[in-house]
Amino acid sequence: MFHAWRFLFAIVAVSLAIPQLTACDSDKESSGDDDDDAAGDDDDNAPGDDDDNAPGDDDDSAPGDDDDSNPADTSDPGDSETGGGDNVGSCGFSGEATALAGSYEGTQDFYLIGDMGNGDELCRVRLDMMSVGEPETPCGECEWAVLLEVASASVVTNVDDICATSDLGLDQAAIDGWIGKRLAYGYIAEFTGHESVLMSFEEASGGWDSISFAEWDAESGAFSYNKLDGFCWY
Repeated sequence: MFHAWRFLFAIVAVSLAIPQLTACDSDKESSGDDDDDAAGDDDDNAPGDDDDNAPGDDDDSAPGDDDDSNPADTSDPGDSETGGGDNVGSCGFSGEATALAGSYEGTQDFYLIGDMGNGDELCRVRLDMMSVGEPETPCGECEWAVLLEVASASVVTNVDDICATSDLGLDQAAIDGWIGKRLAYGYIAEFTGHESVLMSFEEASGGWDSISFAEWDAESGAFSYNKLDGFCWY
């Protein structure tokens, strides 16, 4: 009799444990999986993941990523994430130029707009750039590509020294550091679904990467781009 009761008790215990194990397995598969299409996983094409080609990820050449030659990335003078503050703004870079027959003359700005991008312009630093020849490494897909040199750099807007104390980190030394620097830029009219883009040659990778959407008028040579990198502290 004693053995029969013990055997019956074991059967009941196993029957109660099975639903709990099934529920645990279900929970594991419904959150944080690496084999579904949930945003935030590392195996799908949801924006923000690190394994796809969605703009803003860190593993591709989409404009504005942290693995390309974006002039505002942390490998160049005036990089973001070098300063800081208690307020949140929006940082980016933009440019205007005339690009015709292998020549390029224009400007590139780094800027910060307060109040999460809804406020006033608090910082703008301008680089004067002009072509000095052709890139050493050709851009095979580009309609044109040029080697540029920064001739001068100046402060356009700097409220309460925010250019230096914000994530832009553009103090006078960083601004002066741009003078004489050379950049290889190019233009592609249609780039893997991202439409027309500005290309930049990255020394670290030895290749060309897209860094911003761009517009170019072949007749007038008018060329422009504007890349809002996202939120930054000031």
